[in-house]
Amino acid sequence: MKIKFTYFGLISDALQCSSEEIDVDIDKLKLRFFLEEIHPELKTINYKIAIDAELREDFPKDKTIQEIALLPPFAGG
Repeated sequence: MKIKFTYFGLISDALQCSSEEIDVDIDKLKLRFFLEEIHPELKTINYKIAIDAELREDFPKDKTIQEIALLPPFAGG
């Protein structure tokens, strides 16, 4: 399944891109491990993962995934 990955803030800066499409097998995928394998720079960055605008790291069952976003820590209150 091809999924759009979107990167924000310092993650986008570190990866030198704001988005990319990656073909993934979500049935066998450990998302954080997968991302840090293809982008080792992520190992040193604190980030959250949003799947279709919902903060989570596990894939929803029986749902087509449109986008996975990596979100850096946010400042402010």
